[in-house]
Amino acid sequence: MSVMVDKHIDIDVLRRTVRFHVSGARRNSITRFEVVKVLTDGGLPGSEIQAVFRCEAPNTWFTTVTSQDIVDRIVSEGVVDKEHFSLHPECCDRRRLTNRVQWLPSWIADEAIAAHFHAFYGKLINVERETSSVGGVNLETGTRVLTKIIREGDQDTIPHRARLFGKSALIMVPGRPPICLRCQQINHVRGNRKKTYSYGGISTT
Repeated sequence: MSVMVDKHIDIDVLRRTVRFHVSGARRNSITRFEVVKVLTDGGLPGSEIQAVFRCEAPNTWFTTVTSQDIVDRIVSEGVVDKEHFSLHPECCDRRRLTNRVQWLPSWIADEAIAAHFHAFYGKLINVERETSSVGGVNLETGTRVLTKIIREGDQDTIPHRARLFGKSALIMVPGRPPICLRCQQINHVRGNRKKTYSYGGISTT
C-alpha cells in the first residue's frame, strides 16, 4: 500500500516520478513521444515507463517509472541534449526545508551540526546562527537555522528532541504540531496544558 502524506500525496508515486525541465528552441513544443524516445534511446525499457504527462507549464514534463532506482539513475545521468531542445531531469519528491535547532551552546561548531544533520536528515546546504538585537547589541540566541534538501515525507522522521554532542536540542520543523516539554505529548505546549494533581492516588485537573 502506498504511503500517503497530507491525505492527497501518494509518496510512492511521487518518488517514482522525474520532472524534466525543457530548454532550447523547442522548449514549449516537444511531444510525449519525444520524451519517451529520449528515455528508450537511453536504454530504459518502455515497460518501465508508467506515465508521461504535463501540468500547466508547457516546458515541464513528468515521467513516472516503476522504481526509485530508475529515477535516481536518470537524474544522475544529467542533462540530455537533442538538436532543438534539452531535458534537465530532477527528482519530484525533493524539497527545501528550513528548521530551527534550539538549546545548543555557541561553542558547538556549525560544521559539526551540519555533519550530524546531513548524515541523518537530508542534504544540508546552509547553517546560520540566529541573532537578536538587545539594547542595540546584536547577540546570538543559541538557535541554529538549518536549510536542507529532503525527500517529501522525510520531515516526519526528524525528532522533536535529540542529543547532539552530549547536549539536548529542541528541533523545530515548520508546520509540525508542537510537543509539550512536560509530558512529551504532541499537539499542545506546556503553558496550555492542564495541570494534574494527585490526592491519595486520585488524579484531578
